Amino acid sequence: MFTPTLVNLDTQTLTPLVRAALNISTAEVESWQVSPITQGGASSASLYRITGTAHERDASVAWSLVVKVIEAAATSVHAGNNASDDPTHQYYWKRELLVYQSGLFDQLPAGLAAPRTLQIDELP
Repeated sequence: MFTPTLVNLDTQTLTPLVRAALNISTAEVESWQVSPITQGGASSASLYRITGTAHERDASVAWSLVVKVIEAAATSVHAGNNASDDPTHQYYWKRELLVYQSGLFDQLPAGLAAPRTLQIDELP
């Protein structure tokens, strides 16, 4: 099972994400903390909230990011996991990732929105 290394986050990794989230290209990350929102359960995903502050000019700006770690069904050992490795199965574990990568959410009609994705990393 993949265990996310969110405790190993560093300023270099967070700075471009925080700048994008704040839409401030010169923000400098000051501090942060990681809190689990949920860890698995009935799915192969774990959610974490990263909150912190960034320095911009003479002010401190609060920010927040959500990290979702999705594991392949074959490697997930969460109780009740009904994810599948079969792309045609309704519980295909990679479906959400593929929808975000497709650009479909960039074409939603007015009044409809999806969470903004700042970065997607696929690990072996």
